[in-house]
Amino acid sequence: MDRQLSVLFFLLLVITTVHAQYNKELYAWESHLPQQIVMEVAQSSENIYYATQFSIVKIDKETYNPTYISKIEGLSETGITEVAYDDQNEQLVIVYDNGMIDFLQEDGTVIAVGDFSQNPTYPDKTVNKAIITDNGQVLYGTRFGVIAQRTDDYFFDYTTNMELNVLELAQQGSTIFAATEEGLYRYDEDELKNPGDFTNWVFQDNTVGLSILYEATDVEFYKDKTYAVVDNELYVLEDSWQVLYIPEEDFEIASISAEGNHLVLSVKNGSSNSKVVFYDGSNFSELTGCGNSIRDVIEIGNKQVVFADNWHGFRVLDESNCINLFLNSPYSFKAKEIRVKEGTPYIASGGINENFLFDNNRDGFFVRKDRDWTNYNGNTVSEIKQYSMINMVVVEPHPTQDKLYAGAFPGGILEIDNETGQRQVFNSDNSPILGPLGFEEIERVSDIKFDEDGNMWVTNYSAEEPLHVYTPEGIWHSFSFNGTTTLGALVFDDFGNVWIQVGGANGGVLVFDHQGTIADPTDDEFKILKSSNTAITNNRILSLAVDLDGEIWVGTQSGPVIFECGDVFETECFGSIRKVLQDSIPAPLLQTEAITSIVVDGANRKWLGSSTGIYVQSPDGETQVERYTKDNSFLFDNNIIDLAYDAELGEVYIASNKGVQSIRIDATGASQFFSSSNLYTYPNPVRPEWNGPIAIQGLARDANVKITDTQGRLVFETTANGGTAIWDGRDYNGQEAASGVYTVFATYTLDVSDLRTETTKILIVR
Repeated sequence: MDRQLSVLFFLLLVITTVHAQYNKELYAWESHLPQQIVMEVAQSSENIYYATQFSIVKIDKETYNPTYISKIEGLSETGITEVAYDDQNEQLVIVYDNGMIDFLQEDGTVIAVGDFSQNPTYPDKTVNKAIITDNGQVLYGTRFGVIAQRTDDYFFDYTTNMELNVLELAQQGSTIFAATEEGLYRYDEDELKNPGDFTNWVFQDNTVGLSILYEATDVEFYKDKTYAVVDNELYVLEDSWQVLYIPEEDFEIASISAEGNHLVLSVKNGSSNSKVVFYDGSNFSELTGCGNSIRDVIEIGNKQVVFADNWHGFRVLDESNCINLFLNSPYSFKAKEIRVKEGTPYIASGGINENFLFDNNRDGFFVRKDRDWTNYNGNTVSEIKQYSMINMVVVEPHPTQDKLYAGAFPGGILEIDNETGQRQVFNSDNSPILGPLGFEEIERVSDIKFDEDGNMWVTNYSAEEPLHVYTPEGIWHSFSFNGTTTLGALVFDDFGNVWIQVGGANGGVLVFDHQGTIADPTDDEFKILKSSNTAITNNRILSLAVDLDGEIWVGTQSGPVIFECGDVFETECFGSIRKVLQDSIPAPLLQTEAITSIVVDGANRKWLGSSTGIYVQSPDGETQVERYTKDNSFLFDNNIIDLAYDAELGEVYIASNKGVQSIRIDATGASQFFSSSNLYTYPNPVRPEWNGPIAIQGLARDANVKITDTQGRLVFETTANGGTAIWDGRDYNGQEAASGVYTVFATYTLDVSDLRTETTKILIVR
């Protein structure tokens, strides 16, 4: 690199540092999964592998540093049910609830085996246990029997159809034991050569010290002896099976393990009291005070254990020390509503369905600021527990202050002032937020949004007055609509009207005009739009959005309907349904899809969430731009609950039945004005190894972008998607741009007579 390029390279690095630009790659996905509840645990010589329902957390035994591995990092699925580590081949076996099997290598590559998941012979793909044998197999205990798979070439050796639910397996030498709900079975290869024939498995009955009817829940080899949990008692096989350990009254043996120096038992009483019991072949000892509801435990050092626990948190028990591994993640995978402000997502875990029936979800809500998660629930915020605020359905950040408002269903609204630390609750005791008639203390908040004047609008489901406004002066105003009370999501149009979802199969959309006089109800108007007076064909309304042209998009159970006729109180507004070509025949847009969520990106494209994935439509809705499903993308699940758009960073957040994730897209929000100080490119410099797109951000909406070389020759020209333009690093002839400095000219128009241009530079190093 010559001196001139070296100097410019240094300057660009300085500029990048000063502006602290957002450097996530375009089209990159990111998972926002809970790393809290451990389903299973395994170990290698160097690492602990915690399996959550949706991902793997690999933790270094020495440093406890975590590495997160999800579908985005290469796993083939979500819904993990079992893991086991294969020391000989240095790979982690991961089993999913649909029967898919992954082999995660130490270098991060994943070998996916779909034979079992695609086998129609056994519809129930549940795997209760996976163990690695000393003869190069992994054995799976299933709802119907045992499956054996080789760990080197991944071929399946045999399937034993027992028609029994195999809970646990153990193998040593030629002997295999299977613990089932109907007893313990033994196979000995020295005597019989076909483990796939169930008649070759010997039932352990009263002739060997057990009874005829019993349940075996676990089995393990330890120091050349066999141990089993039979009817909640620990047995050992000597000449016959003998009782070795009986837990205290009201305690149960949850698991046994023999991976370390001891036979380790996890013993629990209900869901909040567990202990770890060690057996060295002669004596028992125990440790308490770390586990709550242990489901699986392994020994990684002498009396040092890690375990899977039904409660939140990853823990290591070392002698009497309980080490909590607090991992940076949301508390739960559940999400009902996502809001974003200045790059910070606010995620409400929810607890209500499309019929507004509520559950008992106490997971609260989660906020990620500067990449650190803060979880708000009854364990961390006393007011949530004190006022029985369950089913947090929405979290709305204040537009100009460092405050947030969380709506509970029931429970009212929690206000948190992050500057002062003060918290207060608005409910039936101190506000007009009430429950239904006769149940006023069961306050159901279904949505919260601020308008451009700083007024907080609240929909109060099933209350006699189901709509409230809380002004910046601290005054409440309430509204009623002739008995229409089941109000849900709300948005504001460009004319100051409030559009509100009406719940139920015959709900429709309520549009409210307060005439700009919130305190004066005498001039208020409202109307309800539904199939009887508009283009809506299905009155079950699921979502609402306003696009960049002021059009209202209404998501129904049977596709989207668009209202684009100005103020609905001044004109007859019937609405319309976009027609798209299907097999060269015009058809209503997504008429068979329930549109659960709609967001509009910086390029005015519509992101439509459904039960079959995400549809991205052009600004007019007539052309499909993208289609995301779990089969063609990193999407965790096709059942989309909510979408949210971060206009500042150009990121779409996605909530599905299997957690929250996000994707950085090629459009950011844009304003009418921009300056060279707002303009930046990423990556910059463009290094030799970079093969992705180059993003130019900080543009005005629909700005014209020209890129020239040092000779002033035009290399590329495009129009911004919102505030972002994309260059593939090639010229008009499709040739890769050579090393050098390229100038970006971004032009926008304030009015017909005022054309303005700003510039920035891109350094390419080949």
